[in-house]
Amino acid sequence: MGCSWVREENLADASTASKRPPVPVGTLLASRLGCLKARPHAPKATSAEEQQRKVDPRLDELQVVRTIGVGGSAKVVQAKHKLTGEFCALKVVPKASIFESEERIRRIADEVRIHSQLSHPFIVSLRRAFQTPTHLFMEMEFCAGGELLTHLQRVGSLGEVDARFYASEITLGVEYLHSQGVLWRDLKPENCLLDGAGHIRLADFGLSQAGLTASSRFTCFVGSAGY
Repeated sequence: MGCSWVREENLADASTASKRPPVPVGTLLASRLGCLKARPHAPKATSAEEQQRKVDPRLDELQVVRTIGVGGSAKVVQAKHKLTGEFCALKVVPKASIFESEERIRRIADEVRIHSQLSHPFIVSLRRAFQTPTHLFMEMEFCAGGELLTHLQRVGSLGEVDARFYASEITLGVEYLHSQGVLWRDLKPENCLLDGAGHIRLADFGLSQAGLTASSRFTCFVGSAGY
């Protein structure tokens, strides 16, 4: 069981968010994001009907509730499955930003490949990834508690019991990553999410490196500048 102060606020936040009027994802992406092209020389849609056909049908299964994060060239929205009412987090990445360099293409491909192979109680699950001619989408489990950083800023500092609790779950998550040969390389409070019960979910594997072994030595300087 997670910490009570996290759990109560999480459920209240999730309840408030669920009452907001949803926006159809297909409409949102087609009207606001669909104007971006995958490559500079990609042909434009010749009609509204042709543009509509470019919207992946899987987007129509979802309704956007709100934007929950923006970073770099991507953003993450909270979405709701129309049939089941289940929430998910949808990461939206414009292909225009992916094709800026070979390094960007490699990193996003590695992120999807690595994340799709992970399965652990303290790691955000990647349910599926799909694309349209203009965007890449990664559907993940929704963590109602938000970022650990937000709670740290709210309370100032954690007591010993809470600090040990979260440090233990983070350590177990990182230990699992290493057992799978994955070096995370982006450990920070913003990437430690909390589920509805207040438990840790490690997220964002865009800087991760696979192929870690006991004798591996990585010499590149990678991570978030602020840390």
